[in-house]
Amino acid sequence: EEERIVTATHTFSLYLKDAKLSPTIRLGESFSTKYNYFIGDKASDWATGVKASKELTLEDIYPGIDLRLYSTSSGAMEFDWVMEPGADFTKVKMQFSGQDMLDVEPSGDLKVGLRFTDVKFNIPESYQVTSHGKVPVDFAFNKLDNQTIHFTTKSKIDPALPLIIDP
Repeated sequence: EEERIVTATHTFSLYLKDAKLSPTIRLGESFSTKYNYFIGDKASDWATGVKASKELTLEDIYPGIDLRLYSTSSGAMEFDWVMEPGADFTKVKMQFSGQDMLDVEPSGDLKVGLRFTDVKFNIPESYQVTSHGKVPVDFAFNKLDNQTIHFTTKSKIDPALPLIIDP
């Protein structure tokens, strides 16, 4: 068996600029696996039988806007911005830190350049929820500065309907 040695790593952080600092967290369905944490000498600090959630929602992270985080069947993490009717999508500002480069590619994908690889976020799949089903809305990533990304659209948004932005 070949031994692998990691000689270097490079990560980035994503901050939600001007977001609520202590949002309510709503847990969704859990995985069946349970975890135990025995840290320190005091049993009162230990945690046993902890379930991992398949999804969680940070409620009202911006006025009328929730951030839903969830795991796909392949184990990848995804997120959706879930907006109540009339919520202002321009409030959502994603501020990146630690990367070598941040750019919106001609394809519309967002590229976070790291020393050893790039992390890509696809063009947001977005829609409004109507009584007849989903109505697609075109959204794009837009670079406000070298660290901050927000969403733009040329589509008409109906303020009476919920909106989902799924990057």
